[in-house]
Amino acid sequence: MDHRNKGRGQKDDKKYSQSSIDAGVYTKLESIVNVLQENKNGNRDFKPLIEFCQKGFLNQMVQSWSYYAQVNNHAMFAKSTLLLVKATRLINQNASIIEHGDRLIKLLLTDYLKVIYRGLNNMRGQITNPMLFLLKELILFDNSKHIEEFISFFDFSLPSLVKIVTPSKNELENKSNGTTNTGKTYKSLRLSFIEFWVELINKTPSLLRKELLSDNFKIMGAWFKYMDKFDSSSIMIQTIDTFINSILKEKSFKRMTKTKILNEFAVAKLHHFYHSTNKDLVNKVNEFFLAYGYNPETSVSFPDNCVWFDESPISGGFSNASNGAPVTINQREFKLYNKLLFNVLRLFKPWEDDMQSNTLIKILQSNPGLVAPYCAYLTSLGSHDPKMTSYWFGMTLV
Repeated sequence: MDHRNKGRGQKDDKKYSQSSIDAGVYTKLESIVNVLQENKNGNRDFKPLIEFCQKGFLNQMVQSWSYYAQVNNHAMFAKSTLLLVKATRLINQNASIIEHGDRLIKLLLTDYLKVIYRGLNNMRGQITNPMLFLLKELILFDNSKHIEEFISFFDFSLPSLVKIVTPSKNELENKSNGTTNTGKTYKSLRLSFIEFWVELINKTPSLLRKELLSDNFKIMGAWFKYMDKFDSSSIMIQTIDTFINSILKEKSFKRMTKTKILNEFAVAKLHHFYHSTNKDLVNKVNEFFLAYGYNPETSVSFPDNCVWFDESPISGGFSNASNGAPVTINQREFKLYNKLLFNVLRLFKPWEDDMQSNTLIKILQSNPGLVAPYCAYLTSLGSHDPKMTSYWFGMTLV
């Protein structure tokens, strides 16, 4: 039985490679795509692409693409992936062939995911970047109508995903030295993945988005870890926009969900960008912290039922948990409802600039229960004797 199956498999592979793989299909589609792209600003004739799809050549193109992956023809695998990216994008621009795009996406998700994983596992920019571009097109196609299907089929536990979002040692060294690899003609894998990941977060319905962000903590951790070491100002502005609009402003997310996703580690990484030379990024990160700790509609702040009381007048002292988490600050014990937010406040250096000082004061105004412990924290930083220093003026303003 095993020998019969093995022989049949070899025979099928031979047939598949000789008759099913038609290089002419690739050449034909490439020609159609090039013409449509060249006439981007004029009247574009989609008829050749429509006929190509109607005759079933798109499926043959996918078979060719899969074959190139199987035989390790890396050059053609990369080229055919990019061609599928361009074709999918063009199909999405013409309502008369949207249905062919739908069939293409379903075909890729049901029968060719292993080919996609093969491209992602390759970990080389020439092959993996085009595959990330393809994933992005799949989730954006026809107003993201296939996104739930994508999340259902795609395996986010692939170890290569964490590796992709982790910059290589050389990339980190070049970034820290302010140099770039002049021989590199493609995007970093991390940047390509973040562009895909951000779109996925933004387009996913809120219930699935919660699971996506909470379950894939390894990807999220690797994303957070290198934000301050590697990511450009433009991608960070895009990232923070996603944090604000798709997490903090999401009304269906409870405070606990928000703090689980945007934890202390993530927030500490974001605070680093107060020191950016890009003013737009500094303003964006300040917008994040106002949403995170000040705005009552988006804040992660839990209501403090004690404030200045030893025990909550609401609970009547029956619940110890309701009185907050015990924290010792400068040899004084406090019970904090918002320990995470207090730890975030400790990141701020109000003596460095007015923006940090003003934001810190607003967060304290919105969370009066943190005023006393924060003042105790300030006294632990050193003497407040009058001196002509930025530290003294900043601390005095607070």
